[in-house]
Amino acid sequence: MRKLHLLALLCAPILLSGVQAAPAKKKVARKTAAKVRWQPSYAAALAQAKKTGKPIFVDFYTTWCGPCKYLDDVTYKDPKFVAESRNWVMVKVNAEKNNASVQLAEKFRVEGFPTMVFLRSNGKEAGRTVGGLPAGVLVPQMKKAARKAGGGRSV
Repeated sequence: MRKLHLLALLCAPILLSGVQAAPAKKKVARKTAAKVRWQPSYAAALAQAKKTGKPIFVDFYTTWCGPCKYLDDVTYKDPKFVAESRNWVMVKVNAEKNNASVQLAEKFRVEGFPTMVFLRSNGKEAGRTVGGLPAGVLVPQMKKAARKAGGGRSV
């Protein structure tokens, strides 16, 4: 019996050498997920809003803020949020990056992060919310602010 086990152990590599590995699975091409289109600056967002009549969504954030990272990693990738963002001119402002961004955060009385300020196309405030909110909470607030702002196509 021991000789059979020994023989099997010795022959196994020889027998298995003829077995080919299963072919690698082909990578399935994924449809690129839609993304939020962020303006490069508040000035660019304001100019775009005046041109289109859309309200402005301003995300005041910092690099060290955990809830800010949640927005980037989860909320802003949610298809419901991405769809609603098409009705807005979107801009992110790092509230600690430079003097201009600090002054902008002070102008809008930002006291915590993240703070999302909803503006009319002329730059006047129509609403705000604070915190790392899921899309299911943030999107209805955006729609309400868009109605109040009198702009955008949110319903």
